[in-house]
Amino acid sequence: MCASLVHETADRVARGLEQLLPDDVRADLASEDTVTAVELHFPEVEVRPLLSGLHPSDECSVDGFYDANLSPPRRFIFVVPSVSEARRRFTILHELGHHLLQTSAAHFLDAIDAAAVGGQTPMSIEESVCHRFAARILVPDGTLDEVVDLPLRPAGVVSAHNVANASWEAVAIRVSERLQSAGAIVLLREERTVSFCASARLSPAWWPRGSATDPKGALIRAFDRDQRARKDTYRYGLSFARELYCDTLRVHDHLAIGVMSDRPSDGSFDILVDPEPSWRRRMEFCEWCEGERTVGWCDRCRGRLCRDCGRCGCKSPVRNPVCPKCFLENPIPEGESVCVDCLGLAR
Repeated sequence: MCASLVHETADRVARGLEQLLPDDVRADLASEDTVTAVELHFPEVEVRPLLSGLHPSDECSVDGFYDANLSPPRRFIFVVPSVSEARRRFTILHELGHHLLQTSAAHFLDAIDAAAVGGQTPMSIEESVCHRFAARILVPDGTLDEVVDLPLRPAGVVSAHNVANASWEAVAIRVSERLQSAGAIVLLREERTVSFCASARLSPAWWPRGSATDPKGALIRAFDRDQRARKDTYRYGLSFARELYCDTLRVHDHLAIGVMSDRPSDGSFDILVDPEPSWRRRMEFCEWCEGERTVGWCDRCRGRLCRDCGRCGCKSPVRNPVCPKCFLENPIPEGESVCVDCLGLAR
C-alpha cells in the first residue's frame, strides 16, 4: 500500500507540473536548446555550468542541482558540462521541476509530505516527481503508445530511446510507468554495478547509483548474454531488498538494460521469496544515547536509526579515556597523566 501511494503521488504531481506549462513551453523545452528555452520562459532562472568545488546533493541522482538561495531573487540551475547533450537536457528539466515545486507549484508539497511514510522521505519523493516531470516532457505518451508492447521487455526500452529526443535515464523512467506490476528498469554502464534505476510500486523507490548487484542474479551477467525470467535481487545488499524476475539485454559494450518485475515475462508461474538477511532482524542499541535503534534503515551501515536521537551506526561517538583522578571521560593532554579539568584545578 505504501509503495502504491508513493507511486501514485509521484505520478500525479509530475502530471500536475507538466499541465502547469502551456503547450508552446513544453514543445520548446523538449525540442529547442534547453538552456535557451528555460531562460526564455523562466527569466528568473539562470543555467550555469557546475564549477569545481560545487557538487550535486547526495539526495539528487542527476548531474546538477537547483539553488534558490545563492542570489535572491535569482534562481540557478547548475549542470555538469561534460555529460552528453541528452543527459544535460534531462538534468536541466529535472532541476526545473524543483524550481516549480518551490514557486508556482508549491501547493503540491503537501501531497508529497503526506506520502512520505514507510521509509520514504519527502526529498526522495520529490526526486521521483522531478524525474517523472522531466521524462514526461521529453517522452510523450504518444511515443510510448507506438513502440512499447506488453509484457514489458528490454527491447521496448531500446525502441522508445530510438524514437525519443531523450537520455536513456528519461526513457527508462517513462517506460517504467508501463510496468503492469511492481518492478524496475535498471541501466548498467559498468559490469556488476547499477548506473540508474527507475522503479514502479516498489519501496524504497530508489536503488543508489554505484550499488552492487547480486552475484547470483541476472544483472551481473547482463554484458555476457541476454536473459529472460531469471531471478535477481532489487536493492541487493541494502535494506528492503526484494527478489524479482529479471530480463536483460546488452545494448553495446558500455550499456546493458535489465527489466525487473514480480511476474515472469515468459508466462511461467513461480513464487518469489523476499530475502531478509540477519542484519535486518538483529536488535541494536545506539552508541550515542543508548536508545534502541528501531526506526527506518541506513543503507551504508545496514542498520536501523535510533528512535530517540535519530542516529545510525555509521559514526560511533568519540570516547575520551577515563581520568584516573576524577574518573570522568575527559581529554588528557599529551604528556600529562590527568585530564584538562584536573590540570586546571591543580594550577
